[in-house]
Amino acid sequence: MKLAVVCDYSLRYTGGAQTALMAQVRAWSQQFPVVVIAPDIPRTHLPGVTVVRPPRGVRSLELPVVRANSVLHAWMHRTLKQHRVEAVMVHSEFGLAATAIAQAQRLRIPSMHTVHTFFWRAPLAAQPFAPVARGFHRLVTGLEQPHVRLAGRPLDSALRGMTLALAQQADAVISPSAHQADRLRSAGLTHVSVVSNVAEVAPGGRPLAPELPLRLLWIGRFAPEKRLEVAVEAVRLARRRGAQVELTVAGGERPRGVNDPFIHFVGAVPHEQVVSLIDDAHATLLTSCGFDNQPMVILESAARGRPTVVCDPVLGAEFGDAVVECAGSAASEVADTIVACAKAPDMIVRAGHEAKMLAQQSSPQAHVKNLQGVIAGIRMR
Repeated sequence: MKLAVVCDYSLRYTGGAQTALMAQVRAWSQQFPVVVIAPDIPRTHLPGVTVVRPPRGVRSLELPVVRANSVLHAWMHRTLKQHRVEAVMVHSEFGLAATAIAQAQRLRIPSMHTVHTFFWRAPLAAQPFAPVARGFHRLVTGLEQPHVRLAGRPLDSALRGMTLALAQQADAVISPSAHQADRLRSAGLTHVSVVSNVAEVAPGGRPLAPELPLRLLWIGRFAPEKRLEVAVEAVRLARRRGAQVELTVAGGERPRGVNDPFIHFVGAVPHEQVVSLIDDAHATLLTSCGFDNQPMVILESAARGRPTVVCDPVLGAEFGDAVVECAGSAASEVADTIVACAKAPDMIVRAGHEAKMLAQQSSPQAHVKNLQGVIAGIRMR
């Protein structure tokens, strides 16, 4: 079954959606051919993977955004036919994804939309720009947003409306987490399936040992919703309270004013280096709250037998003993948990064991089998 995987975002950009997409591509290509359609793709030599770029695009907000006009629709129709695609999976909400779903419907090919987050939030100062966001999305996709209120603030609602508008067009919606699936169903979507992202368990690695200093890894986009500043402040507070802890940060350059010798910035790193960084750490640290649905950092850490320290209670409930949950989301409360882990490193070791079991349940083989089930369900309707 040849799958087309489509994304408007640059696949050179470090982010959870891109990481999840490429893990899916690697998993599917182990059994079936894959066509990857995206505007900006790093060179890949994976067997069974064909890379196709759309004819044109423009850069906007660091993301290549392609407008769903007649040229793109005709090109997508030809591309899906030429490569004999049998199912389409999109991982974004803009013009390329909208075009892929529209042409999949025209060709009677099952279409699926993986929602990476339905919890978009924008700064308070940007909230008046909600009409601009809706107009921009309509311009690049040709889709009208549903007239429903999805969040208390107008721009937050508009951003979530972009996701909902595209999800309504797909034959099935994929949510990597159960809690996000519930929110999507509450928004009116009916065909929502929970399919975990892929946890790729690579050979090798080192055992997790209860030792000091406690080494934490923060990795991700330097975006406000990821709350890097909370991680930095929490580690500073933990050190002041006597905890032996160090923090490595990957995903961007050192911010101004952060010169602590126990906080190490390694910049943006390729995926292969992420594995080494996780192996060098005792646990990863995730400081987002109310934004993520199934962060790839949790699965990537679990694949190496490492737990993740989280401050989002929803993620704590979703992942259970495979994560270490903080008492709250404030830096002081995250620091309390870091201090506790430094004093009792066995907490990290026990959670690491549970994390490894989580990874086994999210294997590439399980992911492909679950997606095949979704596709079969679409065909039976």
